Amino acid sequence: MHSSPRVAFIIPLFIVHCWSWNLDVPEHYGPISEAVIVLGRVWSRKDELTLILAGDNGAFVSSLLPSGKLWIHNADGNRIEDAFEKINYPVLIKDAVTGQAFYNCPAFAVQRSSEDDFVADYFMNKMIKSVGSVKFLVPLGIEFMMPGGNRGEFLLTLQGISNLIPDLDKFFDSIILVPTRAHSTRSEAEIYTKIQLFLSEVEGFLKTEIHEQSQPQIREEMTRFLNLTSNFCRPDRVVIFREPNKKGLVSANRIIQGSRKKTWAILENTPFVTLQPGDFTTTAILKSDGEAKKMLEAIVEQMKSIIKTQLVSLEEIVNLSQASRDFLRAAKLLRNMLQVLQETKQRC
Repeated sequence: MHSSPRVAFIIPLFIVHCWSWNLDVPEHYGPISEAVIVLGRVWSRKDELTLILAGDNGAFVSSLLPSGKLWIHNADGNRIEDAFEKINYPVLIKDAVTGQAFYNCPAFAVQRSSEDDFVADYFMNKMIKSVGSVKFLVPLGIEFMMPGGNRGEFLLTLQGISNLIPDLDKFFDSIILVPTRAHSTRSEAEIYTKIQLFLSEVEGFLKTEIHEQSQPQIREEMTRFLNLTSNFCRPDRVVIFREPNKKGLVSANRIIQGSRKKTWAILENTPFVTLQPGDFTTTAILKSDGEAKKMLEAIVEQMKSIIKTQLVSLEEIVNLSQASRDFLRAAKLLRNMLQVLQETKQRC
């Protein structure tokens, strides 16, 4: 392939994805001076954490499962995560009291199509360009941080952070680990001791891997993981977020609100770091030249279909409301981008 088609089709990818698959993407990416970036895996409970910290606590309820465990859900009985499950862009949530902006980012290491990866990449870049300075919350279910347990989820979380932030040293003082759903009846000291023991086990594992690893690239990555793990061993880099201890409104739950207060306290004492170009690296990539050609062919066909079904009716619009004018401009953009895509496709 003579040149990468990525730049040529990232914008139409977004347009086609949103229109053809009926995705409603609000404009979340105006200038924001300071934002808390929430990063994590699917099972990290990052959606729940973000909304409890910055959302309307009165909208959430804890109920008893048949297993005897309590879980937090929306007032309508649906999981909080359901609202974010198919969203491939950072969602802006602002705290009503302080005005603090939180971006709940797409989950790490989710199996997505290449098209979805490009959409996520596009909006992550929009978010990065719109924010002046940041600090980070990294939630992870405490069941994945138990001594002697499986380290997989924790290591994949480290990998997600490492992939996104090339210069980890710059942000070490601004990354907070949040073990979520910690047992409501155990003491803070007991929980924290177990987390520190787990982190020490991970440190030992990584040191052994680094010592035995012959490939410099893998050794360098493991060293980054080790430095990040060691950073989380600091008492001010970890805040424990507990599970509910009884049924009822989350806003009235003493345990949850206590965790919320402690998290906010650590956040307020954690510095924002000013973003510079190159501080973040988004990672959507083409797996092969053949895949690039296949994607381009599919996009061209989707755009042709949109143009055929939409342009005739658009040109008949008489009442040029703002929405109509915006739609006409978008249609013209589609026609222009179709030509670019066809030319790019011929070069692949």
